[in-house]
Amino acid sequence: MKGMSAKTRCLVGLAIFMSLFYSITIIYIQSIRYYWIFMNVTVFDFSDYRAFLKQLLKTHPKKGHGVRSVWAKAMNCQVAFVSHVLNGLYDFSIEQAEALSRFVGFNEDETEFFLLLVQQERAGTHQLKKFYSQLIHKKLTKRENVRDRMKIKDNLSLEDQAIYYSNWIYQAVYILLTIPEFQNSPDQIAEYFHTPLTKIREVLEFLETRKLIVFEDGRWTVQNMFLFIDKRSPLFSHHQASWRQKAIESIYQNLQEEIHFSSVFTISETDVVRVRELFLKVIESSTNIIKPSKEEKLFSICIDFFEVK
Repeated sequence: MKGMSAKTRCLVGLAIFMSLFYSITIIYIQSIRYYWIFMNVTVFDFSDYRAFLKQLLKTHPKKGHGVRSVWAKAMNCQVAFVSHVLNGLYDFSIEQAEALSRFVGFNEDETEFFLLLVQQERAGTHQLKKFYSQLIHKKLTKRENVRDRMKIKDNLSLEDQAIYYSNWIYQAVYILLTIPEFQNSPDQIAEYFHTPLTKIREVLEFLETRKLIVFEDGRWTVQNMFLFIDKRSPLFSHHQASWRQKAIESIYQNLQEEIHFSSVFTISETDVVRVRELFLKVIESSTNIIKPSKEEKLFSICIDFFEVK
């Protein structure tokens, strides 16, 4: 800054400070932008999107100081416009509402509901407002019906199994939630599995509505249930293949603490029965160790013993 006047140096210094402050604010808000999940604030509890956003601000530390500016950047608009919208002077466009939905990590259902709330406010006629109001009511009714009909049970219905066993991530998240450090942080779960946050929240919602997990005192807890998929189930093969795919990914990582073994051999028919029984005993013995073990790491066991044809 040599050669600059005192006033110029002051302005440049202020500009640098504001730039750093804004960058730090973005990082800070990014780290807490989903804090509202832990406070049980859900868009489905509101009939007005402004009321929801104001409540969302309150769940952030310091009453959401700095959040409006980050929202504005996510929607490519001015901070003043965000304030005007929250004060009821204007409405977000559908494009802005969708961008905000992505930023806060809404899943598909939450995004659809939030957009309906915005469209209801933007409607220019009484009939159009009524139309969107009816859509909102139908969506809420459907959501409540799903919750009411779900009961704690030993196994999932075939319809729910089709979802739960469609992708390894459902079972992985369910079991990961037995580890305390992951019980109150969807962000941390998403980072752990290298999976989009929207997908993790979709999985959490599925597990909650099926009574597999419960959110209490700011933490997700797993219910005492034993999920079992019968070998005769049409979903059995897909479920097994899904975890074998994860095993293949692990093989390429080649970590020291993991075991991967493959062998092809000939054997007598009598000894096939003996080896098969040996594997079953290994499964039983390992289960007896795993059940009382402290939940610290997530591991998977895939055992295959089959005739090669």
